[in-house]
Amino acid sequence: MDSTSGTMMTLIFSGALFFISVIAHRKRWWLTFYLTASVAFMAAMIAFSILTGLDTVIMSTEAQTIAGTATFLGMKSVYLPPNAFIFRDPTGWSIFGIGFECSSLIEISVLIALLIFYPGYSRESKIRYAFIGATMTYMANLIRMLLIIYIVSVFGKSTIYLAHAIIGKLVFFLFVILLYWYLLTRPTVDMVRDMIKAGKFE
Repeated sequence: MDSTSGTMMTLIFSGALFFISVIAHRKRWWLTFYLTASVAFMAAMIAFSILTGLDTVIMSTEAQTIAGTATFLGMKSVYLPPNAFIFRDPTGWSIFGIGFECSSLIEISVLIALLIFYPGYSRESKIRYAFIGATMTYMANLIRMLLIIYIVSVFGKSTIYLAHAIIGKLVFFLFVILLYWYLLTRPTVDMVRDMIKAGKFE
């Protein structure tokens, strides 16, 4: 299956879930509505980014930003169009290509979708927190890649798997967990606590 077919399947999946979310909203099945609407919106965002080429722009921008920042920090790096960069290591040069999965687009889409349909925020708060969350997730991903460059540039090519698949992902995962706690879990706990105090669960 090529990327175009995959994107079209994603759009069909998004449409089907959106239809289910409409029914769930009419039936007042709020949890079902929240989950289906959020996933549908997330899938639509991903398909939109691919169809419009936004994903390529973001990956290219990330590669250029990483190469420039790494060089500024003393880790010589050169941007390779469209979405890769090379950097010095103890034995020569290493190359790192930024794919869709490494671009943070998936994580950003999930976070925005969950916030947009979150019932505990006003419309203004949803937009503000979505912007803040997307920006912080993007920055966290840049930090993750800079950490990978640092480890490989110091300890060599043999540490690429450790740096990329374990340390880098662990750091990014912990950040995402903290961000979700701050933007989604914590306010939900506070909302439930307030409802209990008001006697709405009695």
